[in-house]
Amino acid sequence: MGSNIPADVRKYLESEFGSLQESHELMAEYNPEMLKAFASFRRSIFPKKGDRQGALPKYTKEIIATVIEVTLGRGSQPTGTKHARLAIRAGATPEMIHEAMALIFFLGGMTAYVDAGIECVRAARNEASKKKTKRRVA
Repeated sequence: MGSNIPADVRKYLESEFGSLQESHELMAEYNPEMLKAFASFRRSIFPKKGDRQGALPKYTKEIIATVIEVTLGRGSQPTGTKHARLAIRAGATPEMIHEAMALIFFLGGMTAYVDAGIECVRAARNEASKKKTKRRVA
């Protein structure tokens, strides 16, 4: 599977997701143009270094993505925590992630905060501690 994915699309998706996801494989199999369009659209929203950047910093976009995942009830799943970790890598702080989760708590209630928000804050805190450890080693 995935053999009909153009090399540039494969490289982009693997760099962003760590590996091809099942959704990518299925799009490649059943609608390769959909996969190309998805990768292009995603890259326009989450540009890589060297690409033209949008008005919002990448960490802000990742925080928004985290908020959306939590609001949809997927914050404790890998997609939600991944966006929290990517926000940290892009320059956010655990305090920023928690403030965004507090906004969800205010607007969506304690259930959203407990069900998914806490997990995103944990992921952000863990990623931030990795960054601190890397700085000390360097």
